[in-house]
Amino acid sequence: GGDPSEVVALPIVGAQASDPPDLGGDGRENDADAPNAIDGDPATTWRTEGYNDRDITLLKEGVGLVLTLEQAATLDRLEIDSPTNGWRARIYVAASPAPDLAGWGEPVAVTEGIPAGTGSIDLDDAEGTAVLVWIVDRGDAPGRAAAEISEIRAFGS
Repeated sequence: GGDPSEVVALPIVGAQASDPPDLGGDGRENDADAPNAIDGDPATTWRTEGYNDRDITLLKEGVGLVLTLEQAATLDRLEIDSPTNGWRARIYVAASPAPDLAGWGEPVAVTEGIPAGTGSIDLDDAEGTAVLVWIVDRGDAPGRAAAEISEIRAFGS
């Protein structure tokens, strides 16, 4: 990383859900709610569909939220506000949103059980304009449950 004083909030101009049919999804994941994750209002949220098992990968490869930045940037970290406890995700960064998971390359970060509240994920100065939050574990809630995101903020330079 560079000088920490240069790290600023990066405008996110788009958010869309990703549930690729080729990975076992049905192509939709509460798509209409995706912009709630970047609207600045913690009362509005995007959530995955409900899953009986916390390990989503038993059913399919995962489910994601694709963020598009206003311009290419060097990404320092993501901050995610979520009421969900213990959820896990892989974070990918690319020059543009890829149509399938393979197109995103290797993850730049892999989280271990993010606690409820605000989680900070180090992106190790990955460069790009698109970020994929690929959820593989929807958290430790009992029964059929979903991972929920109220706000995502990106920081970098």
